[in-house]
Amino acid sequence: MKVSYFVGLLLVCAACASLNKAVVSDPERREGLQELQLSAGYDVYQLRVDLIREVTTDYVGNNNYQSSPVPYHYLGVHLGNGLFYDANRNLTLNLDQLPALKDLNNFTIIKKERGAWRLPEIYKKQAQSFFKEKEGLFKSRLEARLGDSTIVVDEGFLSSKKTIQINVKSLQYTGGLAATTLEEHPDYILLKEFLRKETYRQKDNKIYLDKDYVIEDKGNVVEITHTKWLGRQTYYFIKVANSYYFFNQQYRGVKITIRDREVVVEDNGREQAIFLVDNLD
Repeated sequence: MKVSYFVGLLLVCAACASLNKAVVSDPERREGLQELQLSAGYDVYQLRVDLIREVTTDYVGNNNYQSSPVPYHYLGVHLGNGLFYDANRNLTLNLDQLPALKDLNNFTIIKKERGAWRLPEIYKKQAQSFFKEKEGLFKSRLEARLGDSTIVVDEGFLSSKKTIQINVKSLQYTGGLAATTLEEHPDYILLKEFLRKETYRQKDNKIYLDKDYVIEDKGNVVEITHTKWLGRQTYYFIKVANSYYFFNQQYRGVKITIRDREVVVEDNGREQAIFLVDNLD
């Protein structure tokens, strides 16, 4: 059974904290966003903030269930304003696509998450190479060679290398036995995998992500309607001063604040992570 992490969180946290309602509910505080723009794309850096993360829930016996997040996919579609919908149906805000950070060519970014047991994660881009590393008992490291037409990703010795082939009107991901293709057609984008096809379209100020999402530009707010087996849920994405907010009708959600050399991520008023940015240009 597959459910959305954000939706599942709402079901068990009806009485939990929320964002500052006085700020996010005041239309006079909101600033204009960029227009929605659907385009096929890829993301190797994975500098992502989860907005709606897919999870899988498996029965493990004795009336117990275990949930785990669905991995990020390298391919997806850009929606504008840093919003990214990957081929595994994860909706995220990609920090490197925000206007304040989009022009970074070479950088070192250190991610520090809340919790004394959580170790920093380092992201470094220099010329045609990129790596992401996390120290600890089980050290993890991702390396990528960023070619103009081919990107090769190495996730470690226990994983087969992944490739992203960049063509004029298509992107193709290959990793082990898995393959994903995004094709750009005149009025839609087609995602193709084994036994799966999805169509993404933009019509005026609305983007349709197959049957799962309708994303509508309403001026100073982007309205996101998510249809799942539990029903339909509406979310809102806005910008106030130097902060972006993603929240539901109960004002529960995420705040992302960009300062001079850092990005602070808060979940319902509670700090979750800080990204320290060092521009190497």
